[in-house]
Amino acid sequence: MSEHSETNGQDAGTGESDARSADAISQLEREIAFMIRRLDSIYRKRRYPLERAHYLALMVLRERAHSSGELATMLGLDQSTVTRQIVAMEKKGYVLRKSNPDDGRGIMIEIEAKGLELFQQMQLARRRSLQTMMKDWPGEDLCQFADHVIRFNEAIKAMDEI
Repeated sequence: MSEHSETNGQDAGTGESDARSADAISQLEREIAFMIRRLDSIYRKRRYPLERAHYLALMVLRERAHSSGELATMLGLDQSTVTRQIVAMEKKGYVLRKSNPDDGRGIMIEIEAKGLELFQQMQLARRRSLQTMMKDWPGEDLCQFADHVIRFNEAIKAMDEI
């Protein structure tokens, strides 16, 4: 457990806890900045089968087809960016545009076999990397870290929605 995970029974907004929280925020800001830099460096060195943007879009699409608007919302991107990604993925055979079966007018984006295969290859490679990086972590630490990352991502998403 880190020195920042306990608050000695105090609320986050009082006395000593304020100083500890400020210190934790300062350390988080620094560590997250370097973490992003290191992850970018690792990503550039690896020969993943998909662009990061395509990987994330296919992650959403593997569960079910979505309209480009739904996809944009789920990815936190603007419509024009997602439209460009869809066009690029369609040219590579990763996705297919189909008429919406509910109304026949709208277009739904559906993952193709090639897109699913490449997604699964990349997901496996990424999971293996995580397993290697965290091989010495006790299971409980991994579970707690996963919970904290989920909570952190939810906070980021909430900030993006403001």
